[in-house]
Amino acid sequence: MSRIIALALVALAALTDQLAPHRGWVLLVVPASILLALQIVAALRDPQPDPRDGGVGALAAMLLAAQRLHDLEHVEVWAVAVGATSLDSIGVEDLLTTYPFERDHTLVIALEQITDGTLRYRVSAGESRREVDALVTAASASIALTISNGGPGDVGALAGPLRRRGMRAMTLYGHDERGLRRTDPQLSETAASLIVAIVGQLEDTG
Repeated sequence: MSRIIALALVALAALTDQLAPHRGWVLLVVPASILLALQIVAALRDPQPDPRDGGVGALAAMLLAAQRLHDLEHVEVWAVAVGATSLDSIGVEDLLTTYPFERDHTLVIALEQITDGTLRYRVSAGESRREVDALVTAASASIALTISNGGPGDVGALAGPLRRRGMRAMTLYGHDERGLRRTDPQLSETAASLIVAIVGQLEDTG
């Protein structure tokens, strides 16, 4: 919006100069130029993510896991950032429509708000719930991780569409009893390690 205002001021200054030369247009150009300069400086600066944004921690966990998952023979891994799931689920809906994954041979690991606190998981209700619970238990034990099941229910905008399509799905998220929300690199690391362990369990079973 500020860029539009700045451009509008420049255009207005040019028009004023044409209609009334040497009258007042400098007063318009000066604030417009300052505003444009500030916009240029802001554009050149490195972006600073909000430390309270759990999506940053989720993205970090996904990228860390993707870097470590290689030389797989029986498991195909897709790392997908659907984006803006806090607003709506159209991203995941489009993904599942474009790529109709086989429900019986697909496990979706959704990452929601990986922030400060402890790592928890939830499994979407369905016939595969016990199977996924057992998988998480074995994977967490293999890396000496204690993780709590948040109980039945959906977490985040991703879980609903996955459940409605009958997908085997689980959600990893950060939980803080104090209600704090701040990105914790260690929690992203823990989530990535668990994802790698889960994929390892699936790889071993073929």
